[in-house]
Amino acid sequence: MSTARPTLTRRSSTRDRRIDTKKENDKTPDKINGLLLADSISLEHTMRVKDTIKVASKAWLHHFLKMDGLQNLVSMLVKFQSMDDKEPNELRIQYELLLSVKAAMNSQAGLDMMIDQPDLVASLALNIDSEDSAICTQTLELLAVLMVSGDNGCRAVLEALDFFKLVTRERVRFQCLVDALHSNGTSFAFKRDIILFLNTVVNTATDLEDRLEIRADMIYSGIIPTVEKLKALCFDELGKDFEEDYDQEATQQMEEVQELEAQLQVFETVMQRDIAECVTDLETTFQSTEVDLSDPEQIFQSLHASSVEHECFIPFLSVLQTLLMIPSYDSFGKMQWETVDSVLKKLVAGEAIAANEEYAPEFLISNTKQNLSWKQRLEELSQQADQLGARCQEMEEAELVMKDELEELRRKESAMLFMREKERKAAEVVTRQLRHMQDLREFEKGLVSRAEEILVTGQQQQQDTHARRLSSASGKNSSRRPSMLKGVVPVGKTVGPVARPVMRIQGSRNLLNCPSDEEYDDEYESYQEHDKEGEEFEEGQSPADAETP
Repeated sequence: MSTARPTLTRRSSTRDRRIDTKKENDKTPDKINGLLLADSISLEHTMRVKDTIKVASKAWLHHFLKMDGLQNLVSMLVKFQSMDDKEPNELRIQYELLLSVKAAMNSQAGLDMMIDQPDLVASLALNIDSEDSAICTQTLELLAVLMVSGDNGCRAVLEALDFFKLVTRERVRFQCLVDALHSNGTSFAFKRDIILFLNTVVNTATDLEDRLEIRADMIYSGIIPTVEKLKALCFDELGKDFEEDYDQEATQQMEEVQELEAQLQVFETVMQRDIAECVTDLETTFQSTEVDLSDPEQIFQSLHASSVEHECFIPFLSVLQTLLMIPSYDSFGKMQWETVDSVLKKLVAGEAIAANEEYAPEFLISNTKQNLSWKQRLEELSQQADQLGARCQEMEEAELVMKDELEELRRKESAMLFMREKERKAAEVVTRQLRHMQDLREFEKGLVSRAEEILVTGQQQQQDTHARRLSSASGKNSSRRPSMLKGVVPVGKTVGPVARPVMRIQGSRNLLNCPSDEEYDDEYESYQEHDKEGEEFEEGQSPADAETP
């Protein structure tokens, strides 16, 4: 038993190491990025992505960001945000993905990548429109972090809010946030987070004009009456009498109300400070200068300063927006300008306006409302026109690129056709040469076969001739050699049809091992000498000797 226990321990430890190694392999940047590249993701995988990014090292996170992991994470987040009628599980996945983005932005590399790519910030801002307050709160928190990270982050968030306004078709920025503040169904915690974000957006802008512009959008969306309503609500909640043993939930709600009241005070304090600073600047500008009634810019600046100083900025802004709706390009608009001039003069002079006047205020209000609706439609059309123009420009650029690519392909095609034509001509030349060589080989074969036939024929004729000579020579030696051999013509000297093939194949006799003409001549001379000796012997011998063999 004592020897078996260490073995089991080693096996279990090896198994644990294998399991740990498998888990580590599942948490590599490639695996995590592969989960985000899928069409959808489960809650378990989302939790794994979040936990892995939270405890990731700098090297791991750098590799993950280099593989466009943050872009894939935001893209998956946009997929869930664009869904309709989301289930609770899908809302939970969306919230966990936001926490994963937060974990990536906790590092300086992730924060810098988010700031350097405004498209990611714009896609992230779309989650403000979520029906879940936790998702909206987490999104506002991430945008607030980007706002305080520097000028580039502040600019990226403001551009993202403009993009959000276009997508959700809001009349002005912060409209949905102000509506949530004004709603009675919104919790105090969510209202506190919204006011905190609005204060962050306003206070981050270092320039007074930028703060006034941002606050003007908030005022136009109705934040001033909303703030007054929230102040009264906080006062009522804080004035309630609670029992000594109230529960933890009531305590938490009391803390949320107190924090909301503090944020409302910050909003009003900063707004009053900006108003005072603006008034000071205007007073400094027009301290020693009288208003020139013929200069529209000086009149406007004087009216602006007066409205800010005496807390009439909101109606002043409303009047300007209403005047902006008048169509000055047609006769009806010019008639409206004249009517506004007449009505304003009567109002300032304290005169009563007749109810049956041709252009009564009610008529002006109805037409103004109609013009406001037209303005909204024109703004939408102008935005669509801008988008179409940008799209057309992109298509033109893409068309130019495609034309360049097409021209390059045509040049390559022309070069390939030229090379193919050149190769075709070379192939034709080679084919003709091969055919010519084949014809030469056929002709050579014909010549060789003809030569062999001639050689065979000449050899046969030579053998026949040689045989006849030998037979004729032997017959002459036995009887009358001189008379028989005098008419014999040497081989090669014979004139007739037999000599012609023999003369043609004289150069080829050695190939067939036939005797040459010289050999035939030598043999013929030897026969002649032998005949002469025989004749002398016949003339000089005696009869007795002649009988001797």
